[in-house]
Amino acid sequence: MFVTLCDLLPLFKKYNLENYVLALFWEGKSRYECNPVRAHHDFLEKFSTKYVKNCEELIIEVQQQIIEAKKSNPSYQTDIQLFGASLSLARLFQVQYHSGVSENEMCYIDMNLLTNESDQILSAIENINDRVLYILATSTISNMKYPFIFDEDQKYVLRSKIVFLLSELLSNLPLLVSTLLFVRCESICQAFPSKCQHLIKIIGEQLISISDDEETIENQKAVYVALRMIDDSSLTPFLIEFEKRTKNLGNLLQMNSVIFHRYFTDLTLFNNSDHALL
Repeated sequence: MFVTLCDLLPLFKKYNLENYVLALFWEGKSRYECNPVRAHHDFLEKFSTKYVKNCEELIIEVQQQIIEAKKSNPSYQTDIQLFGASLSLARLFQVQYHSGVSENEMCYIDMNLLTNESDQILSAIENINDRVLYILATSTISNMKYPFIFDEDQKYVLRSKIVFLLSELLSNLPLLVSTLLFVRCESICQAFPSKCQHLIKIIGEQLISISDDEETIENQKAVYVALRMIDDSSLTPFLIEFEKRTKNLGNLLQMNSVIFHRYFTDLTLFNNSDHALL
């Protein structure tokens, strides 16, 4: 696990997620490492600008990142900083919470962070101007539990905004990105049935649109594989229509991961719309 995380370090740093990964490390090091003391030092040295002894110091570091980002002029890079910092802070608060309770206490489904902690995370999210990053951060954090980051009222408001933004965005995004956002937020969308049907129609029509472009066809195949995993009968007509005009679907379904592998290995540069796929 830790070897893989280290290999991905340049990508984590690019998207300001190194402290999020460190939070995962704090959560799991005792379970996965036979010598956690040694792993502790080596791993943290790779990820952090300075060696830290506990997650409380990381929390302070991330809080400072949020303060500085909120003072900066709005830009895509500022949004990346707030995106990574909001995810990191949420996970670090959970780690801090876990260190003070027993496993039995962690199982209570109504546990929430302290109000001032959830407010810090909410403030960071609300300052993200890039709507794709906002959706990804909000959907991820609103689904975190043990403890929950937000209370039920906050989650409803945030999820309502996610569905509204998806309704505005999906038809104008690349198909892979729009599908990833929908799949990522599908459980949220189900709570808003009419909006969910509208989103399915947008993606379904893009799936079955005719194209001679090879990249578009490959992307449609990837979307087909992803949508088949969703249990919603409204998708069935679009999937059937795609199946009628696509050859060698048996091979496609046996090699699901190859589609995305081709997509990533063929790209030498990711633009802003591709960050969702990462």
